[in-house]
Amino acid sequence: MGFLTRDAILKVADASYEDVPVPEWNGTVRIKALSAAERDQYEALVFLDSKGEPVKRREDIRAKLVIFSAVNEDGSRLFTEADIAVLSAKSAKAMNRLWAAASRLSGLGADDVKELEKN
Repeated sequence: MGFLTRDAILKVADASYEDVPVPEWNGTVRIKALSAAERDQYEALVFLDSKGEPVKRREDIRAKLVIFSAVNEDGSRLFTEADIAVLSAKSAKAMNRLWAAASRLSGLGADDVKELEKN
């Protein structure tokens, strides 16, 4: 393997997807790995308040990740930030399954959360 060029990097389609069965909802939800920009938006939404100060409570953490990662067949997002409360009221088992897939695809792990909390 050689060194990549700028053009080679920019041409690569590196998004990955997983179709997650959600029997509680009688269907399947497509989950997409977050882009770097989406991950930054997610982390800001979860870890910072509207003034940019650290958030001490982590409400709706699953719903917040799902709004960035659940997509239609064409790759467009299924949800917006306006859907956070509604998604948080859905089945914990279903939402946890989607959150786990999104976390895995996007490389989010316990160490990431600990590092963000330190900062």
